[in-house]
Amino acid sequence: SRALKEFFLVIRNNPKNVVFAILLSFLSTFCIIACYFFLAVSLNFDMQLVNLLVVVPVSFIAAALPISVGGLGVREGAIVVMLSGYGYPVEQGIALTVAYFTVLSMVTLPCGLLLLTKNKSSI
Repeated sequence: SRALKEFFLVIRNNPKNVVFAILLSFLSTFCIIACYFFLAVSLNFDMQLVNLLVVVPVSFIAAALPISVGGLGVREGAIVVMLSGYGYPVEQGIALTVAYFTVLSMVTLPCGLLLLTKNKSSI
């Protein structure tokens, strides 16, 4: 209760920080959408960016539901279902989500391994 009260005091006293955090969140989401779009282009899928502007954020909300570990499978299933609703073949949706997961793993795995091997006292 006290921590929550302090949290809201910080927000009330620093509205610029809240706005900045929201803007960073939008920028981060747009970068993820751009990654999906560029993967679709590289796979020669005729996919519209505007469709991904809807599909990707909704799929990440679905992945936040506590029904799987890390949202694995839920995010991919949501993307496949929503893209098929826009008329894209299921195979394209599956290929796109597998490509994104591969890129995400290739980017984050080295950093995770570095953190695991780094001296715990220096973290």
